[in-house]
Amino acid sequence: PTLEGRWRTLAWPGRYTTGDKRADARRINTELRTISRLIVDPRWRGLGVGRRLIRAYLDAPLSPATEAVAAMGTCCPGFRAAGMTEF
Repeated sequence: PTLEGRWRTLAWPGRYTTGDKRADARRINTELRTISRLIVDPRWRGLGVGRRLIRAYLDAPLSPATEAVAAMGTCCPGFRAAGMTEF
């Protein structure tokens, strides 16, 4: 995950911004995973495939916290549909 995510203070207030950049970076890299890409073949879009893929990961995550940075989140609401909170 990116170390300087401005959204992170809204999502997890104080958890990853203690003022000690080294400790924050170590904690981010240990506790946080980022879904950076979700690509669904155009033939399968609109059928809930993306939502189900995201939900499958969130049901058995590899870390205590997961984030997704979605530049097109408003027109592709799969993350929200899968249960993630928008910030």
